[in-house]
Amino acid sequence: MKIDDIIRESKPYLISAFIVGLCCTGQWWVHVFWGNPVIERFPAFPYAPTLWILGYFFGLRVGLFALVLSLLFMVVFTPNFLELHPLPAKIGVPVLIVIGLLAISAVKKALVRERRAREAQSNFMAMMAHEFKNPLAVLEASAYSMAMATDPDLAKDRLRNHSRAIDDMSGILNRMLEVDSIEGQKIRVEPKSFQIRGLLLDIIDDFPATGRIDLHCAFKKTMTSDPVLLRRILTNLVDNALKYGAKEGQVKLTVVPERRLLKLGMAFRCVNQMGQVGIPDRTQIFSKYYRASDATSVRGAGLGLWLSREFVDALSGVIRLEEGRGEVSFYVWIPDLSK
Repeated sequence: MKIDDIIRESKPYLISAFIVGLCCTGQWWVHVFWGNPVIERFPAFPYAPTLWILGYFFGLRVGLFALVLSLLFMVVFTPNFLELHPLPAKIGVPVLIVIGLLAISAVKKALVRERRAREAQSNFMAMMAHEFKNPLAVLEASAYSMAMATDPDLAKDRLRNHSRAIDDMSGILNRMLEVDSIEGQKIRVEPKSFQIRGLLLDIIDDFPATGRIDLHCAFKKTMTSDPVLLRRILTNLVDNALKYGAKEGQVKLTVVPERRLLKLGMAFRCVNQMGQVGIPDRTQIFSKYYRASDATSVRGAGLGLWLSREFVDALSGVIRLEEGRGEVSFYVWIPDLSK
């Protein structure tokens, strides 16, 4: 074994010995200045929390080593240690520390397993995305090539159907990748100043059925928030309204300034006429993978509203379902960080 390996492996033990020595010195000073009653009252302090912390950062072996070393230090350096504590304390405190170290070790192993499982899942999702997107691109190119060689009118319809199916698969795949990237992690918020109406017009332009979206935004105000997250929120809501609302029905998108809890912000509403699916279950609407029982014929993975709620929470906003007569309305309030 090389010297560097020996130094690296012995470093946790040396650090633990130093910290245990500090604990022993601190208890000795307590004995000098306050007397034995304080030590008798708190026999496990500061050893128990210190040893648990060492066990968490350096592992069970280092924690047990520190426990044995602390007992030796107390016997050698603490005056009257053997007579100072009663027998239950002499036995109970080390047992309590060992139980704590075992529990911490088990929790740490579980966290390591969870992290490895999450990394494996992320690697699988990345691999699946790569393996799916390349064939989808080939399908799209092949569909276009076949359309060029057939009747133009017939080819136009077939090409539209092919493109819609490919877009649906790509959209579901992108949603799943987005969920995998943010699940269990803190969403990064990057506030910027942007014009609200311009953002809404850009969102509407992303949809082929722009004629079905009725925008109500009479002002040209700016706000400070994360425009990327806000765009994802509203895009998901509009997409759901177009898919699950009444066929060929209008989707109303409105925005007005609104103050909540003395904080100024913007209130967005996305309203659509009720479709065949009806009103979703209020208790599950923002649950991951939730889809209404009558919505199986509509493309989707049940992730859009869950993602929207996660983004709204990251922006310290509010999102809720509002029901009206024959309408489904989603309300979103986002604080203006410039105010």
